[in-house]
This record gives sequence, C-alpha cells and structure tokens, in this order.
Amino acid sequence: MPHAAKPHSGNDALTVLVAMRRPGAFLKYVDQVTSDDDDESGDVHFRFAPGRLDRFDEDVVHVLSRDVERLAGNPRESAARRIINAGALVYQLHRRRIALVQTTLESADTDKRDLPRRILDAATTAWITLEGTVRTPRSRRTRVIPQSHYRDRFIGYPQSSQQTGRLLFCSTSRLPDSADRLAEIVRVTRTPDLTLRLAGPPPLTLGVSIEQVQRRAPGRLTHRFETLSDGALAQEIDEAELVIPAGADAFETELVALMALSRSRPVLVASSDSMRLLAEEVGPGWIHLYTNEPSPARVDAALAAHRNSPPEAPPNLERRDPRSVSAAYSSLYGSASRRARNPWSILRSRLQ
Repeated sequence: MPHAAKPHSGNDALTVLVAMRRPGAFLKYVDQVTSDDDDESGDVHFRFAPGRLDRFDEDVVHVLSRDVERLAGNPRESAARRIINAGALVYQLHRRRIALVQTTLESADTDKRDLPRRILDAATTAWITLEGTVRTPRSRRTRVIPQSHYRDRFIGYPQSSQQTGRLLFCSTSRLPDSADRLAEIVRVTRTPDLTLRLAGPPPLTLGVSIEQVQRRAPGRLTHRFETLSDGALAQEIDEAELVIPAGADAFETELVALMALSRSRPVLVASSDSMRLLAEEVGPGWIHLYTNEPSPARVDAALAAHRNSPPEAPPNLERRDPRSVSAAYSSLYGSASRRARNPWSILRSRLQ
C-alpha cells in the first residue's frame, strides 16, 4: 500500500477509508459502496472505521455528511474546540493529499451550517447523492450514483408464496407511531380480503388501535415486532400483495421500496420528488403515491389498480445494476484522489 503523501502510480490499488461500520447482516448505505462479491471493488482496497481519523495513510476518506464532524472529534464539544478540530483535520488532509468524499442522503441546508461544518465542506473533494433532486453545498463537485437494486442479493434464498390481500407496513429501523393509525384501515377498507402485516422493531408507543383490531377482527392484523434480517425482510415482502415502506429517512424508504421492486412487488409510498422520478424510471403500475399518510381509500385504490391492470413488464431497474453502481464509486474515488494530489486542481476547486 503506497503512503498517501507519495505520488500514486496508476497500478497501485487505492486505499479508501469508509467512515462507517463494515457491511453486515443488515442492508445499509455502506453496501452500496462495495461490491457484492467481497470487500474489493476493482482497484480499491477498503477499510472501515467510523469515528475520528488518526492514521492518515489512506488515499480517500468517504463519510456520510451527517457524520463528517466525527472525523475531526466530538461534535458535541464547544464551538471553539470544534473549529480547531475541523481546521486540524483539514490541515492533515491537505498535507497528506487525502481526498475527502461526502455522501449527502438528503438536501443540505447550507445556510444553517455552522463554521466547523463549512470548513469541512469547503475541504471536500467530491460529493455523492443518490438522486438528482438532492442538493449539496458544491453542485459542480457532485456526482449522482443511484441506489442499486437487490435482485442479485437473494439468489438462492427460498421464495415465500404471496398471500392475497396482505398489506405489508415494514421498516428496517423502527416502525413509526403511525402504525397504530394504519391499523384502522382493516376496519374501514372496501377490500374484503385485506389483511395488515406490521414488520420491524415496534413503535416507541403502541396505541390502542392495534390491540382493538386484533381483538375485534382476529387474523386481519398480524405483526412481527423484531429487527428484520435481510432474509426476513425478503420473506415478508414475498408474502405481501402490496408493500408500504415505513422508512425513518429517505434512504431507508427507497431501500425498502427497491427491495420490494426487486422482488416484483408493488409499493405504496409517500409522494416526493425522488419517488415520482423512481415511478417514471421503473415503469407504470409499480409505484403508487400518497400524501401525508396512507388512507384506506388510497390503499384500496392501489390494490384495485394492481389487480385490474397488472403491469405488463417487470420493474425496469437496469440503471441500478449493483456492478455498475460499485464501478461508479471506484471511478469517483480515483478521480477524487487524483484531484487531491494535484495542487492546481485543489486551487480551482476552491474557486467553484
């Protein structure tokens, strides 16, 4: 492994420190960065270490924007200490010619960012977003790399049979409190065979509606209140006729939606710019939108539309091939490293 402060030959593998936990049993953003085969992706060698940087022997540091201050120290320290920490980190990155790459999952409100964040943003070599609708502090340094599909991830997994009428409301982090209000759908739906399945870690507050529906309509509401492994999530999606992602943020919502589409299940999801674009991308009949919260009428309409006019083709996910996504990250790491090693590129980037 070449020292990052020395000239980098085109034949050397780049060392990329991903400031996140390494890929594990649960799908997270970090799985987008590496290939499915192993921790090697082309000419890139990955290390995983969330938290403060201390070695400074890598070529590229990749971090989620929400965690960028942790690279410099404790983000809860005083403002003066955070400014000093940010400046010290930027000094080391420039001295060792290490590229800093940030991924922004949701649009940045740059006007409200304080000085330590602005210092780190100014030192960022490249930005990544998963959708073109997401803004970053430096649009000219930003590249859109879409979230991959998950068709290949579950090859060989047993496929469960679909249960007609099952509506799945699921989360990979925690079900929201709105799960209790969603339970009312079972009472007022116009779809006679509709059943509701809640899957994921339970809401912080379990309301009375869930208990009442289970008592008054046995079998029409079931739940799996636990952290779902990837295999468990795939099983729950296979058994559903319609999936409602209950993501804690935009990335998780899209992750669950893409999991469902990868398993050829339609989704009912909150309307947003990114979801409208995804609906156009995958083709008609696969994504149904709602505003605010899913109403009984919207659920009935989505189920009726899918039953009466099923999609003519599987979801179009070609743009999200995992190998292409992994190659895009490798390409960006290479260009960011070259830019960080070129003093003239650094000067030009500061003027952008």
